[in-house]
Amino acid sequence: MSNLLILLTGALLNWTVADGGKMAERVELSPCDGAIEKLSLSRDRILSMNAVRLDIIPDFAWAVKGEEGYWFSPYGVYGEYDRDNGTFFAGSERMCMPMFGWSNRKGAFLAIVTSLKYFVRETVNVENGKYSIAATLEKALCQEPYEDLVIEYHRRDSGTPYASMAAIYRRYQLERGSVKPMKERFAENKVLEKALMAPEIRIRQAWKPVPSPIMHQAPENEPEVKVAVTFDRLKDIVNELSAQGVKDAELCLVGWNIGGHDGRWPQVFPSEPKLGGDEKLRDAIRYTIDAGYLIVPHGNFHEGYTISEDWDGEWTMKDENGFILPTRHGKVSWGGGRPYHMCPQRAYEKFCTRDIPRMAAFGFKGVGYFDVVTICEPQPCKDPRHPCTPADGV
Repeated sequence: MSNLLILLTGALLNWTVADGGKMAERVELSPCDGAIEKLSLSRDRILSMNAVRLDIIPDFAWAVKGEEGYWFSPYGVYGEYDRDNGTFFAGSERMCMPMFGWSNRKGAFLAIVTSLKYFVRETVNVENGKYSIAATLEKALCQEPYEDLVIEYHRRDSGTPYASMAAIYRRYQLERGSVKPMKERFAENKVLEKALMAPEIRIRQAWKPVPSPIMHQAPENEPEVKVAVTFDRLKDIVNELSAQGVKDAELCLVGWNIGGHDGRWPQVFPSEPKLGGDEKLRDAIRYTIDAGYLIVPHGNFHEGYTISEDWDGEWTMKDENGFILPTRHGKVSWGGGRPYHMCPQRAYEKFCTRDIPRMAAFGFKGVGYFDVVTICEPQPCKDPRHPCTPADGV
């Protein structure tokens, strides 16, 4: 930042309470290091409002139609100030990174949610040509916040290009100490270095019909597993990669597990017998590594099916009424039938710690592929036997 003078600024808090009423208040932002201002709301303060929605608009987040500038979201949505009316609300989309940005004639900023960051959304609103951008909390996160809310506003000069916001976020991640650049991680993990240079080749070996004709499968009515690439055939693929001069690759085996792709999660073993069984799998893994390639398993600790030997409604995620929660796919079924959310706490305790070492013992080497943990936001589990907040889930 060059010549921007930071004055004492504030933010507008627009509360929507449970009976539909609205209340607005203004709070001051706290100056931090350099050109950073911080908004903090305690968990108790949020709870005391009994609100169903909170929109937080800082003083510097207003613009009018026709101004030069932009607003953006972290998953690829970018807009300019060219509308009269409308709303962009990231409520139906995950905030894949807890930040968003804005620039107009008064200045630019990157907002980074550093606490209570899961489920905070971005709202861009324009009424009669007047724009605002807000950090939004909705529904349960207003009524049951799992921690205090903290947002850092990293202020910059007007005209700062939106790509520069990425540099601000990267610096923030590095300075907080828990993120290391790849070149530093290589010193501790040569497999990671090799994996970064190796294109991922996803090999779908076996599967059952999708969508499944049977929502709740059992061994007696399980649809037949279709086989496409056996473990012996996998060795043929390795031979062809070598023959074609491919030096680096990471083979990801999808559907190697019992029941094929998404067949019986969280049950993994034995490997699908139609593919050749466990000994053939071990042999194919050794063969692949001896040829100079990496090879990894596809797995899933996010959802489970009733056909699993491990099925027990106890480990599923529950809502506040104790109901088992299906995945966000709703009534859509996958290879194993209708999938149900696994509580992250139980998934870790019962299955991750049991099955990841068993997979490793087969000789897999590389960056394992475990489904959807970075694309599906963690949900709260309300089961009193294993309560889990979104932060706990992460």
